[in-house]
Amino acid sequence: MAGKLLIVVDTSYWVELFKIPQHYSETNHFAIKKKFAWAIEQKATLYFPLPCVYELANHIAHVRDGNARRNLAEQLYQTVTNNPSILVTPACAVNELSKFIERFKNEYVMSGIGLADAAVIDAAKHLKNQNNQVYIWTLEATIKAREPDKEPTPSQHVLRK
Repeated sequence: MAGKLLIVVDTSYWVELFKIPQHYSETNHFAIKKKFAWAIEQKATLYFPLPCVYELANHIAHVRDGNARRNLAEQLYQTVTNNPSILVTPACAVNELSKFIERFKNEYVMSGIGLADAAVIDAAKHLKNQNNQVYIWTLEATIKAREPDKEPTPSQHVLRK
């Protein structure tokens, strides 16, 4: 295995893990929870791109039940502040923002890939360029197709187009 095992985690996985009402399935939640446990056992580093943090927070903010919304917000807080295997990463360095937006404009948007998903793909490419083994965890087939290293045993949950 080249370098360290690094996993860039898309919003779709966090939504399932957090069990965001109206946006998750028990089947996916169970499968994804097992994958997170496996990653921790493997001492993998999980990258949580900042745009995905924002997307997850938006989902949380729209939960109707105020107590559930508060509990999910606390879970998000604990996840990003108290878990050494999870690193929140910017979409790109500030001095690279115009290049990132240009890639979005010229490449990603033409493929129907949003800005947060573009951040996932770019993070994975950047990490791969540092000689690491890099997976992308997502339910989005168009994002998974751009994964730098293919997982040896892909999960059993259903990918969305």
